[in-house]
Amino acid sequence: MLIKYHFADHCDSTQLWAHDRLHELSPNIINKFSAIKQTHGQGTHGKTWLSPPGGYYTSFSWLTLNWLDSELSVDLANMISKALKQYGIDAYVKPPNDIFIDQKKVAGHLIEQEQVGQFVAVVIGIGINIDSTVSTTQPTTSLSQWANITMTDIDQSIDQIIWGLFLRSNHLVQC
Repeated sequence: MLIKYHFADHCDSTQLWAHDRLHELSPNIINKFSAIKQTHGQGTHGKTWLSPPGGYYTSFSWLTLNWLDSELSVDLANMISKALKQYGIDAYVKPPNDIFIDQKKVAGHLIEQEQVGQFVAVVIGIGINIDSTVSTTQPTTSLSQWANITMTDIDQSIDQIIWGLFLRSNHLVQC
C-alpha cells in the first residue's frame, strides 16, 4: 500500500483535481492532492469553500470494491473533531460534514463516489482553516485562534484518519 502525493501552490479545487485523475488510480494506492490555495474550493450542495493561504486543502482518492456507507460523512466529521480535541480544541460536529468551534465553522469535508470500471472511486476533500480567516455569510474561525497547532500537526492527523478509512473501507483490493 502506498500514498502518492500531488502538490500545487494553487489549483481550482483539490476535489476537481482528484476527479480529473481518477483514470490514473491503481488498487491499494491512496492519491493525496494538496494545495496552498484553491481558487474554487468545493463544498456540499455546490457551495464554495473559500481557500486562502493558511488553510489545509487536501483531497484523497482511492479505489474500492464497494460503495461506502452514507453514514461515513458524520463518522469522518466526528473523527476530525476528535483529532482536534487532542490539541485542546473544543470542536464539535454540525451534521453531516461541518466542524465548528464556539458556533463558528472551522472545517468541512466532501465525500464523493463514482463507478470506475469494476471499482468504486472514492474522493474525500477536507478543508480546515488553520491560520486563515475568511469572510462569509456565516461566522468562521481558524485553529490558530484556539491552540498552538501547525499545518504539519493537521496533516499528520488527517493522514492517520484517511489511512484508517482506507483500510476499513477497502479491505485491500486484490491486484
